[in-house]
Amino acid sequence: MKRTSIGLLAATVIATLSIACNSTSTPPPATATATTAAPKATAAATTPAPAATTPAPAATTPAAAAASSSIALIALEDGDSKYSYDNSKPTAKAGEITVKLTNKAGNIRPHTFSVQDASGKDILKSERVQPGASMDFKVTLPEAGTYKIYCNIMGHADKGQTGTLTVVK
Repeated sequence: MKRTSIGLLAATVIATLSIACNSTSTPPPATATATTAAPKATAAATTPAPAATTPAPAATTPAAAAASSSIALIALEDGDSKYSYDNSKPTAKAGEITVKLTNKAGNIRPHTFSVQDASGKDILKSERVQPGASMDFKVTLPEAGTYKIYCNIMGHADKGQTGTLTVVK
């Protein structure tokens, strides 16, 4: 009786191990995704965009020729002492404006894009854009005029990352 029980137990163990070792099913691979949702902003790594505007022909007014409802800017670094945008004086039409900020590949710091009205009130403060990435922001500026643009990361505006956005009708 003991031999029969031991034999049965041994056969059960061997069958169980055989099934477990020869199984072809594999667990699905683990995946991890991290996403951040920012209102009015999307981020995607891209190659740096060309300069936002081209010089206007002499026969037209520069502000009117360059006016659009979108602006493309590239954040630039010159070592640790000077930061800037490739176009520090963009022009756009009044209304909703899409701003595409590209942080140049090769930069080592994140940069932002902020808009301030004449009274010093912030109208837009963007998310940080990492080196080599781009992000689009929307801002509504219904009134023609000039607005200060700057990077709101501490010290970047002091190192030159500022400009003037001209809004035309």
